[in-house]
Amino acid sequence: MAGRWGRMVPERRRCASLVVEDEELLARLVAEVLGREGYAAEVVGDGRGALARALVEPLDLLVVDWMLPGLDGVQVIKRLRAAEVGAPVLMLTARDQIEDRVEVLDAGADDYLPKSFAFPDLLARVRALSRRPLEKVARSSQKGSFPYRGPFPDPSEDVAVPFK
Repeated sequence: MAGRWGRMVPERRRCASLVVEDEELLARLVAEVLGREGYAAEVVGDGRGALARALVEPLDLLVVDWMLPGLDGVQVIKRLRAAEVGAPVLMLTARDQIEDRVEVLDAGADDYLPKSFAFPDLLARVRALSRRPLEKVARSSQKGSFPYRGPFPDPSEDVAVPFK
């Protein structure tokens, strides 16, 4: 099956995804676009519902808005990661400051896409996240698995990296 943007999707298995967005029209559009690309997309409109759904059955992908009723998207991601849910998470949000991006990524999101966005950009990010094997992601997120053991630079200072 070819998606709207030409990507071939195997018929044998549709990837299970959860779209967590309280703006109904946007949620339906994202789910429809994901569906055309081979993702069986379910929509949930609040943070507590998203958490309940994601903890019941394994998912291949979560697309989560930040500003949600109940629990916000960052809290949803933190709780999912604490429960060892390793599915890739793409955060969608109108918040676009560097501090916002850092907070979301540090909370456990795998990628961040500010609103408003183009659907080809969304799909490219989803494909990139889907290429990551879950076992590798889960292993690399274990404490102490990061190969660099030296001191980390102060992020508030500029750092020059020499080329060899």
